[in-house]
Amino acid sequence: MAWLPAAVNAFTCRFDPALLAPLQQAWAGLAPLLSGQPELLAGGFYRNQPLNADFQLVSYDTDPLFWISPRHAQPFALFEAFGDGLQGAGLQPQLRQLLDCRKKVALYGGFFVAGDRLEEAIWHHDYRPGAQGYTLITPLTKLAPDHGGLCYQTPGGQTLRYAYTLGEAIVLGADFLHSTEPYGPSAELRVLLSLTLGSDKMKHWPLLKPNIAEQASFFRLPCGHVAGQCRCETRRWPF
Repeated sequence: MAWLPAAVNAFTCRFDPALLAPLQQAWAGLAPLLSGQPELLAGGFYRNQPLNADFQLVSYDTDPLFWISPRHAQPFALFEAFGDGLQGAGLQPQLRQLLDCRKKVALYGGFFVAGDRLEEAIWHHDYRPGAQGYTLITPLTKLAPDHGGLCYQTPGGQTLRYAYTLGEAIVLGADFLHSTEPYGPSAELRVLLSLTLGSDKMKHWPLLKPNIAEQASFFRLPCGHVAGQCRCETRRWPF
């Protein structure tokens, strides 16, 4: 584990790229559904629609950047398995030091993040200030030379660049200002894998929910239940 140079609340971790194999196989079945729609990849419209029976596609506003997430438990299990595999990379202990957890770090959602271009930087924070959540991002496969990395700003206002590397993930939390580096149009889809993780205490959910719920239709709450299938959000949680 290594803190990102001059960054606020972001670090990197290495892992065995073999852990990606089941997700790479799943993506192989999805890629033609996306690459065969050039009008979709061009952006210009907000999208929130099924990609197939197993995955939902949501765009970043009208920009040509797409989050593709599971629609039910079976494909979600692929992301859970990857998250469990990261135990050997030391991710859970590192996040436990940074988060207010009761028992463990919770997995909220999993995504493929795909596109073939981004004309302008989209500077943003993944979470509200103080939110007990982190985003993990790593390439699903080796990226093409013309694919962009990740740009981020230091507290002093300097813009730095992080280069995605197969077998390495960047893990970023609240207050980390960043953007996909503009690139393309590219002949190949640029595909990243992303997990959203954080506290398993329901008292932290109100600050996390606005960001987690806008990206996916199927995700888990800090309590571990699927959103919309429990009453934990309406209960009084003292811890």
